[in-house]
Order: sequence, then structure tokens, then C-alpha cells
Amino acid sequence: MDYFANRYDPDPDARAARLTPEVISFWKQQIEEAAPLVEPGDHPCSYASWTNALANVHARAPLFVAGLDRMGRPHRVPDLIALAEDVATPRWPTPRRDLVEFALTFLEADVMLFRSGYAKRHMLTRLKQAELTTTDKQRLEAMLRQSVLQGTGLEEYRNWCRLAGHLARQRELEVFEAWLSEKADGAVLTLSMADGHLWQQIANAQLSETDRAKVEKVRWTGPSKWGVRWPQMDRAVPNIVDQDHRIRRNAWRMLDRIYRCRIPAAQ
Repeated sequence: MDYFANRYDPDPDARAARLTPEVISFWKQQIEEAAPLVEPGDHPCSYASWTNALANVHARAPLFVAGLDRMGRPHRVPDLIALAEDVATPRWPTPRRDLVEFALTFLEADVMLFRSGYAKRHMLTRLKQAELTTTDKQRLEAMLRQSVLQGTGLEEYRNWCRLAGHLARQRELEVFEAWLSEKADGAVLTLSMADGHLWQQIANAQLSETDRAKVEKVRWTGPSKWGVRWPQMDRAVPNIVDQDHRIRRNAWRMLDRIYRCRIPAAQ
């Protein structure tokens, strides 16, 4: 099927015709078979590994599949991304279990192709709106842990944090929150990485005048030299930029989002 034509058509019947169970099932299976074949790329955003893995899987797939052969051509990798973007578009036609499974599989495999980051960000929003089973939430929790440890693109990570906040408000992540707190312990937080919420926290911290002067000296051309160590935040410490601290800061950002999501519920 030509997913590039009118794939964001607001007509629910047209969208349902694009997102048939057969098409969703086919591409879900392709992703599952390709994922074990993906080799580490030369850089984090390398598309070649996934392109090659999918090509190997496609070579063993039927030449034509119902719903994919209207243009008289075999399925292509761009069709997968177009489909993923269609699945990620607000909102799903009806509550459909196969769309939840496709989104979870796409995110678990961490498909890396052109525009896949866009699809992942919006799939996370669709999953926030979906009816999730206990198993779904367990799978998402595993992916939340992976996003903290391995990192993602900035916009995608913000959506992972929003999803964590959403699940935490439903009291789904108590063990995960304890894990986040342990991982975040000792994170050095600086004003150069701060939004208004962190600015306020640092402003309220019990710092000496000397320490406050260090922390509030922001370098606009790079990271700050000084910050405060979470959770005490009671003295200035030198900033640290390494992999261990990237994980600590990732954990802090997600934990902070969870705390913020609970503020309206507590008022």
C-alpha cells in the first residue's frame, strides 16, 4: 500500500484501511525477525544496520502481502517508517490490541531509521492514551530503565519522562522510583542544564554566599563549572561530565518529572 499518500487523512475509514491487522502483523513480525540481526553501527544514529537487517528479512518474506501490493511492488523499508508514523499519529482509530503490540515492539527493538525518532516520540504519547495490561506496563518499565542507562535523543527522552510520570500517577512504578532514586543519587545539577523548576530548587538551597556565587556563575558557551549534588544540594561542587554522570542526570530528570506529575494530584 502507498502509505505516503494521505496517510494523515482524518477520515477514520481511510486510516483503518491503511492500518489493517494484516499490515500491522506483517511489519511487527519483520521488526521482530530483524532486531537480532542488527549490528552496532559506526555512530548512535547509523541507519545502515537496521536497513541491512530488514533487507535480509525481506529477502525471505513473501514477495507480495495483502494490503502492501496495491502499487504492484514489494514492501520497502520506507513503508515501515510511513506506517510507524501513521500509527504514531493522534488518535488510534479504535482501541486495538494489535496497535499497542506494534508500538511496544517498535520501541523495544529501538528501530533506527530515518524519521524513526519522530515516530517513537509520538508512539509514547499514543501508549499513554491506550488501555495497557499489566504485561504492557512491565515491558514499558524495562524500556524506561534502558532509556535511563543508554540515553536517547532529547525529545524522545522527554516523552519517556512524561510516560514515567503518567504511569507513576497511577501508582504503577513504586519499585522503579526507588531504582531511579538510587541511580540519581549524587547527580551534579547545574544552572546551565536547568529549567524554571530546577532554578527554583537551587534558589531555595541552603548555600553559603561563596558557594551560591560559584553555582550562579553560568557559562553561556558551555556547561557550568559548578553545581550542586542531588539530593542534599547544600554546597557547590565541581561539575562532572562523564558517562556515569549522564546516567545520574538521566535518572534525576525522570524522577523529577514523576514528582512534578504528582503535584496537581496532591493539591
